[in-house]
Amino acid sequence: MIMYLEHTGEGKRGGEKCHLHLYAFLEQNFTDIVPEKLRPLPSELTHPIKHAIFNLALVKRHRPDLIVVDISSSFRSILAVRWMKAYKKRVLVVVRGQRLTFRHDSILVRWLVHRCENYLLKCADIILTHSHFFADLARRRGKGNPQIIIAPSGLEVELIPNRDAFTGGQAKDGPTKLLFVGECSRVKGLKPLIKALSMLKNLNIHLDVAGEYSPEDSYFKEIQEIIEHNDLKSMLTFHGFLQSGNLKRLYKQCCIFVCPSLSEGYSISLAEAIGYGLPIVATSAGAIPEMVRDNVNALLVRPGDTGALATAIAKLVENDNVRTAMSRANIKKAASLPTWDDFHQILQMELAPAIKNLIEH
Repeated sequence: MIMYLEHTGEGKRGGEKCHLHLYAFLEQNFTDIVPEKLRPLPSELTHPIKHAIFNLALVKRHRPDLIVVDISSSFRSILAVRWMKAYKKRVLVVVRGQRLTFRHDSILVRWLVHRCENYLLKCADIILTHSHFFADLARRRGKGNPQIIIAPSGLEVELIPNRDAFTGGQAKDGPTKLLFVGECSRVKGLKPLIKALSMLKNLNIHLDVAGEYSPEDSYFKEIQEIIEHNDLKSMLTFHGFLQSGNLKRLYKQCCIFVCPSLSEGYSISLAEAIGYGLPIVATSAGAIPEMVRDNVNALLVRPGDTGALATAIAKLVENDNVRTAMSRANIKKAASLPTWDDFHQILQMELAPAIKNLIEH
Protein backbone atom coordinates (compact mmCIF):
# COMPACT_ATOMS: atom_id res chain seq x y z
CA MET A 1 0.00 0.00 0.00
CA ILE A 2 1.10 3.56 -0.81
CA MET A 3 -0.13 6.39 1.38
CA TYR A 4 -0.10 9.93 0.00
CA LEU A 5 0.46 12.19 3.00
CA GLU A 6 0.01 15.44 1.10
CA HIS A 7 -2.97 17.65 0.37
CA THR A 8 -3.26 17.87 -3.42
CA GLY A 9 -5.37 21.02 -3.36
CA GLU A 10 -7.20 22.35 -6.39
CA GLY A 11 -4.24 22.87 -8.70
CA LYS A 12 -4.15 26.65 -8.25
CA ARG A 13 -0.47 26.79 -7.36
CA GLY A 14 2.52 25.15 -9.00
CA GLY A 15 3.03 22.78 -6.07
CA GLU A 16 -0.62 21.73 -6.10
CA LYS A 17 -0.43 21.01 -9.83
CA CYS A 18 2.63 18.84 -9.24
CA HIS A 19 0.89 16.86 -6.50
CA LEU A 20 -2.26 16.42 -8.57
CA HIS A 21 -0.24 14.98 -11.45
CA LEU A 22 1.91 12.83 -9.15
CA TYR A 23 -1.10 11.43 -7.32
CA ALA A 24 -2.90 10.73 -10.62
CA PHE A 25 0.17 8.88 -11.87
CA LEU A 26 0.43 6.73 -8.72
CA GLU A 27 -3.29 6.02 -8.83
CA GLN A 28 -2.99 4.79 -12.42
CA ASN A 29 0.09 2.65 -11.81
CA PHE A 30 -0.50 1.26 -8.31
CA THR A 31 -3.87 -0.19 -7.37
CA ASP A 32 -3.48 0.16 -3.61
CA ILE A 33 -3.01 3.85 -2.88
CA VAL A 34 -4.62 5.77 -0.02
CA PRO A 35 -4.78 9.58 0.11
CA GLU A 36 -4.30 11.24 3.47
CA LYS A 37 -7.45 13.27 3.09
CA LEU A 38 -9.67 14.62 0.37
CA ARG A 39 -9.85 18.32 -0.29
CA PRO A 40 -10.63 20.63 1.30
CA LEU A 41 -8.09 20.22 4.09
CA PRO A 42 -9.86 19.79 7.45
CA SER A 43 -9.60 23.06 9.38
CA GLU A 44 -8.64 21.32 12.61
CA LEU A 45 -5.35 20.22 11.01
CA THR A 46 -3.99 23.71 10.38
CA HIS A 47 -1.94 23.50 13.59
CA PRO A 48 1.32 21.65 12.68
CA ILE A 49 1.48 19.60 15.90
CA LYS A 50 -2.09 18.34 15.48
CA HIS A 51 -1.34 17.60 11.84
CA ALA A 52 1.81 15.65 12.77
CA ILE A 53 -0.14 13.52 15.27
CA PHE A 54 -2.90 12.97 12.72
CA ASN A 55 -0.38 11.76 10.11
CA LEU A 56 1.22 9.42 12.64
CA ALA A 57 -2.17 7.92 13.51
CA LEU A 58 -2.86 7.36 9.81
CA VAL A 59 0.31 5.39 9.13
CA LYS A 60 -0.09 3.37 12.34
CA ARG A 61 -3.64 2.46 11.33
CA HIS A 62 -2.99 1.64 7.66
CA ARG A 63 0.66 0.46 7.96
CA PRO A 64 1.57 1.38 4.36
CA ASP A 65 4.63 0.08 2.53
CA LEU A 66 5.52 3.56 1.29
CA ILE A 67 4.44 7.09 2.11
CA VAL A 68 4.76 10.22 -0.03
CA VAL A 69 5.60 13.48 1.78
CA ASP A 70 6.62 16.95 0.66
CA ILE A 71 9.72 18.64 2.05
CA SER A 72 7.69 21.80 2.72
CA SER A 73 5.53 19.93 5.25
CA SER A 74 8.51 18.42 7.05
CA PHE A 75 7.36 19.09 10.63
CA ARG A 76 3.87 17.77 9.90
CA SER A 77 5.35 14.58 8.45
CA ILE A 78 8.26 13.92 10.77
CA LEU A 79 6.46 11.61 13.24
CA ALA A 80 5.01 9.52 10.42
CA VAL A 81 8.41 9.23 8.75
CA ARG A 82 10.04 8.27 12.04
CA TRP A 83 7.48 5.47 12.51
CA MET A 84 7.98 4.27 8.91
CA LYS A 85 11.75 4.01 9.30
CA ALA A 86 11.43 2.27 12.68
CA TYR A 87 9.39 -0.45 10.96
CA LYS A 88 11.70 -0.52 7.92
CA LYS A 89 9.10 0.98 5.61
CA ARG A 90 9.82 3.22 2.61
CA VAL A 91 9.61 7.00 2.16
CA LEU A 92 9.34 9.12 -0.98
CA VAL A 93 10.13 12.81 -0.41
CA VAL A 94 9.02 15.39 -2.97
CA VAL A 95 11.45 18.31 -3.05
CA ARG A 96 9.78 21.16 -4.90
CA GLY A 97 12.52 23.55 -3.89
CA GLN A 98 11.12 26.94 -2.98
CA ARG A 99 11.20 26.62 0.82
CA LEU A 100 14.39 24.55 0.98
CA THR A 101 16.66 27.60 0.73
CA PHE A 102 14.26 30.13 2.24
CA ARG A 103 15.69 32.03 5.20
CA HIS A 104 13.04 32.43 7.89
CA ASP A 105 13.18 35.63 9.94
CA SER A 106 13.29 33.77 13.25
CA ILE A 107 16.59 31.97 13.93
CA LEU A 108 14.75 29.41 16.07
CA VAL A 109 12.19 28.68 13.35
CA ARG A 110 14.95 28.44 10.75
CA TRP A 111 16.90 25.96 12.90
CA LEU A 112 13.82 23.83 13.61
CA VAL A 113 12.63 23.78 9.99
CA HIS A 114 16.07 22.89 8.65
CA ARG A 115 16.49 20.12 11.21
CA CYS A 116 13.17 18.61 10.15
CA GLU A 117 13.99 18.98 6.44
CA ASN A 118 17.39 17.35 6.90
CA TYR A 119 15.80 14.45 8.79
CA LEU A 120 13.30 13.82 5.99
CA LEU A 121 16.04 13.95 3.37
CA LYS A 122 18.17 11.55 5.42
CA CYS A 123 15.26 9.11 5.72
CA ALA A 124 14.21 9.30 2.07
CA ASP A 125 14.51 6.18 -0.07
CA ILE A 126 13.51 8.19 -3.15
CA ILE A 127 13.68 11.93 -3.70
CA LEU A 128 11.60 13.42 -6.50
CA THR A 129 12.62 16.94 -7.44
CA HIS A 130 12.35 19.52 -10.23
CA SER A 131 15.91 20.61 -10.85
CA HIS A 132 19.58 19.68 -10.67
CA PHE A 133 20.12 22.52 -8.18
CA PHE A 134 17.74 21.04 -5.63
CA ALA A 135 18.84 17.48 -6.39
CA ASP A 136 22.40 18.42 -5.41
CA LEU A 137 21.18 20.38 -2.37
CA ALA A 138 19.01 17.49 -1.17
CA ARG A 139 21.91 15.08 -1.60
CA ARG A 140 24.25 17.28 0.46
CA ARG A 141 21.79 18.10 3.22
CA GLY A 142 20.40 14.59 3.54
CA LYS A 143 23.81 12.90 3.53
CA GLY A 144 22.12 9.63 2.68
CA ASN A 145 22.10 7.58 -0.50
CA PRO A 146 18.57 7.87 -1.89
CA GLN A 147 17.63 7.48 -5.51
CA ILE A 148 17.10 10.99 -6.85
CA ILE A 149 14.74 11.51 -9.78
CA ILE A 150 14.58 14.88 -11.56
CA ALA A 151 11.22 15.59 -13.18
CA PRO A 152 10.54 19.27 -14.01
CA SER A 153 6.94 20.41 -13.74
CA GLY A 154 5.06 20.60 -17.01
CA LEU A 155 4.07 23.58 -19.09
CA GLU A 156 0.42 23.57 -20.05
CA VAL A 157 0.75 23.61 -23.82
CA GLU A 158 -2.69 25.10 -24.45
CA LEU A 159 -1.58 28.31 -22.77
CA ILE A 160 1.09 29.03 -25.38
CA PRO A 161 -0.21 31.38 -28.11
CA ASN A 162 0.78 31.35 -31.76
CA ARG A 163 4.42 32.30 -31.33
CA ASP A 164 4.80 33.43 -34.93
CA ALA A 165 2.08 36.04 -34.41
CA PHE A 166 3.29 37.23 -31.00
CA THR A 167 5.77 40.12 -31.17
CA GLY A 168 6.52 40.13 -27.44
CA GLY A 169 8.00 42.92 -25.36
CA GLN A 170 6.63 45.81 -27.41
CA ALA A 171 4.86 48.46 -25.33
CA LYS A 172 2.03 50.16 -27.23
CA ASP A 173 -0.25 52.96 -26.05
CA GLY A 174 -0.32 53.63 -22.31
CA PRO A 175 2.09 52.36 -19.66
CA THR A 176 4.55 49.51 -20.11
CA LYS A 177 2.84 46.61 -18.36
CA LEU A 178 4.76 44.40 -15.94
CA LEU A 179 3.43 41.07 -14.70
CA PHE A 180 3.96 39.15 -11.45
CA VAL A 181 2.32 35.73 -11.05
CA GLY A 182 2.33 34.02 -7.68
CA GLU A 183 0.83 33.99 -4.22
CA CYS A 184 1.36 36.99 -1.99
CA SER A 185 3.98 35.49 0.31
CA ARG A 186 7.42 36.39 1.58
CA VAL A 187 9.15 33.64 -0.36
CA LYS A 188 7.81 34.97 -3.68
CA GLY A 189 9.50 38.33 -3.12
CA LEU A 190 6.54 40.59 -3.83
CA LYS A 191 7.59 43.09 -1.16
CA PRO A 192 11.01 43.81 -2.78
CA LEU A 193 9.22 44.21 -6.11
CA ILE A 194 6.80 46.80 -4.68
CA LYS A 195 9.76 48.64 -3.16
CA ALA A 196 11.48 48.57 -6.56
CA LEU A 197 8.32 50.00 -8.09
CA SER A 198 8.57 52.99 -5.76
CA MET A 199 12.01 53.70 -7.27
CA LEU A 200 10.58 53.74 -10.80
CA LYS A 201 7.86 56.38 -10.45
CA ASN A 202 9.52 58.42 -13.21
CA LEU A 203 8.68 55.64 -15.71
CA ASN A 204 5.28 55.10 -17.28
CA ILE A 205 4.76 51.54 -16.02
CA HIS A 206 1.99 49.47 -14.46
CA LEU A 207 2.35 46.22 -12.49
CA ASP A 208 -0.32 43.50 -12.67
CA VAL A 209 -0.21 41.09 -9.71
CA ALA A 210 -1.95 37.75 -10.35
CA GLY A 211 -2.15 35.37 -7.42
CA GLU A 212 -3.92 34.59 -4.17
CA TYR A 213 -3.76 37.10 -1.34
CA SER A 214 -5.65 37.86 1.84
CA PRO A 215 -6.29 41.46 2.93
CA GLU A 216 -5.95 40.24 6.54
CA ASP A 217 -2.52 38.68 6.03
CA SER A 218 0.28 40.53 7.83
CA TYR A 219 2.60 40.34 4.82
CA PHE A 220 -0.05 41.84 2.54
CA LYS A 221 -0.63 44.61 5.09
CA GLU A 222 3.11 45.40 5.00
CA ILE A 223 2.89 45.68 1.22
CA GLN A 224 -0.17 47.94 1.47
CA GLU A 225 1.74 50.25 3.81
CA ILE A 226 4.53 50.58 1.24
CA ILE A 227 1.99 51.29 -1.50
CA GLU A 228 0.23 53.97 0.54
CA HIS A 229 3.44 55.54 1.84
CA ASN A 230 4.83 55.87 -1.71
CA ASP A 231 1.53 56.70 -3.43
CA LEU A 232 1.73 53.67 -5.77
CA LYS A 233 -1.98 52.76 -6.03
CA SER A 234 -2.24 53.92 -9.62
CA MET A 235 0.84 51.91 -10.62
CA LEU A 236 -0.41 48.42 -9.81
CA THR A 237 -3.47 46.17 -9.80
CA PHE A 238 -4.09 43.13 -7.57
CA HIS A 239 -6.15 40.63 -9.56
CA GLY A 240 -6.18 37.77 -7.07
CA PHE A 241 -6.18 34.20 -8.38
CA LEU A 242 -7.09 34.03 -12.07
CA GLN A 243 -8.40 31.09 -14.06
CA SER A 244 -6.30 30.11 -17.07
CA GLY A 245 -8.29 32.12 -19.60
CA ASN A 246 -7.95 35.42 -17.71
CA LEU A 247 -4.32 34.70 -16.85
CA LYS A 248 -3.64 33.98 -20.51
CA ARG A 249 -4.94 37.43 -21.42
CA LEU A 250 -2.62 39.05 -18.89
CA TYR A 251 0.38 37.18 -20.26
CA LYS A 252 -0.50 38.38 -23.76
CA GLN A 253 -1.12 41.98 -22.69
CA CYS A 254 2.00 42.45 -20.57
CA CYS A 255 5.43 43.45 -21.85
CA ILE A 256 7.77 42.26 -19.09
CA PHE A 257 7.52 39.37 -16.63
CA VAL A 258 9.05 39.81 -13.16
CA CYS A 259 9.99 36.87 -10.91
CA PRO A 260 11.49 38.36 -7.69
CA SER A 261 11.46 35.10 -5.65
CA LEU A 262 13.73 34.80 -2.62
CA SER A 263 13.78 31.02 -3.15
CA GLU A 264 12.46 29.09 -6.12
CA GLY A 265 12.30 25.59 -7.51
CA TYR A 266 11.12 24.97 -11.05
CA SER A 267 8.76 27.93 -11.48
CA ILE A 268 5.71 27.11 -13.60
CA SER A 269 4.86 30.81 -13.98
CA LEU A 270 8.40 31.50 -15.20
CA ALA A 271 8.06 28.66 -17.71
CA GLU A 272 4.75 30.14 -18.87
CA ALA A 273 6.39 33.55 -19.33
CA ILE A 274 9.07 31.91 -21.48
CA GLY A 275 6.31 30.19 -23.45
CA TYR A 276 4.67 33.55 -24.12
CA GLY A 277 7.94 35.03 -25.31
CA LEU A 278 8.08 37.63 -22.55
CA PRO A 279 11.31 39.41 -21.63
CA ILE A 280 12.09 38.52 -18.01
CA VAL A 281 13.55 40.10 -14.90
CA ALA A 282 14.21 37.46 -12.23
CA THR A 283 16.41 36.71 -9.26
CA SER A 284 19.17 34.11 -9.29
CA ALA A 285 17.44 32.17 -6.50
CA GLY A 286 17.40 28.38 -6.47
CA ALA A 287 16.82 26.72 -9.83
CA ILE A 288 15.97 29.89 -11.77
CA PRO A 289 19.41 29.99 -13.50
CA GLU A 290 18.63 26.51 -14.89
CA MET A 291 15.58 27.95 -16.62
CA VAL A 292 16.95 31.25 -17.95
CA ARG A 293 20.34 32.71 -18.81
CA ASP A 294 21.42 36.14 -17.64
CA ASN A 295 21.54 38.72 -20.44
CA VAL A 296 20.23 36.15 -22.93
CA ASN A 297 16.55 35.60 -22.18
CA ALA A 298 16.42 37.31 -18.77
CA LEU A 299 18.11 39.81 -16.51
CA LEU A 300 19.07 38.13 -13.22
CA VAL A 301 19.59 39.97 -9.94
CA ARG A 302 20.48 38.95 -6.40
CA PRO A 303 17.42 37.85 -4.36
CA GLY A 304 16.07 40.68 -2.23
CA ASP A 305 18.20 43.34 -3.93
CA THR A 306 15.59 46.05 -4.47
CA GLY A 307 17.96 48.48 -6.21
CA ALA A 308 19.19 45.87 -8.69
CA LEU A 309 15.62 44.80 -9.36
CA ALA A 310 14.61 48.38 -10.15
CA THR A 311 17.65 48.88 -12.39
CA ALA A 312 16.93 45.69 -14.37
CA ILE A 313 13.27 46.63 -14.86
CA ALA A 314 14.24 50.13 -16.01
CA LYS A 315 16.73 48.66 -18.48
CA LEU A 316 14.06 46.56 -20.16
CA VAL A 317 11.42 49.30 -20.07
CA GLU A 318 13.75 51.84 -21.70
CA ASN A 319 15.42 49.58 -24.26
CA ASP A 320 13.20 48.21 -27.03
CA ASN A 321 16.07 46.31 -28.64
CA VAL A 322 16.95 44.41 -25.46
CA ARG A 323 13.29 43.51 -24.89
CA THR A 324 12.86 42.31 -28.45
CA ALA A 325 16.05 40.21 -28.33
CA MET A 326 14.99 38.56 -25.07
CA SER A 327 11.50 37.95 -26.40
CA ARG A 328 12.90 36.16 -29.45
CA ALA A 329 15.26 34.12 -27.24
CA ASN A 330 12.34 32.96 -25.10
CA ILE A 331 10.17 32.14 -28.11
CA LYS A 332 13.03 29.93 -29.31
CA LYS A 333 13.54 28.34 -25.87
CA ALA A 334 9.82 27.64 -25.42
CA ALA A 335 10.00 24.70 -27.82
CA SER A 336 12.28 22.82 -25.40
CA LEU A 337 10.25 23.37 -22.25
CA PRO A 338 8.93 20.17 -20.61
CA THR A 339 5.20 19.43 -20.63
CA TRP A 340 3.14 17.39 -18.18
CA ASP A 341 3.41 14.51 -20.66
CA ASP A 342 7.18 14.71 -20.23
CA PHE A 343 6.69 14.76 -16.45
CA HIS A 344 4.56 11.59 -16.61
CA GLN A 345 7.05 9.91 -18.95
CA ILE A 346 9.90 10.43 -16.46
CA LEU A 347 7.73 9.05 -13.68
CA GLN A 348 6.86 6.04 -15.83
CA MET A 349 10.46 5.31 -16.78
CA GLU A 350 12.16 6.06 -13.44
CA LEU A 351 9.76 6.45 -10.53
CA ALA A 352 7.44 3.49 -11.11
CA PRO A 353 10.30 0.92 -11.33
CA ALA A 354 12.00 2.46 -8.29
CA ILE A 355 8.84 2.19 -6.18
CA LYS A 356 8.14 -1.38 -7.31
CA ASN A 357 11.70 -2.37 -6.45
CA LEU A 358 11.45 -0.83 -2.98
CA ILE A 359 8.09 -2.39 -2.18
CA GLU A 360 9.09 -5.84 -3.42
CA HIS A 361 12.35 -5.84 -1.48
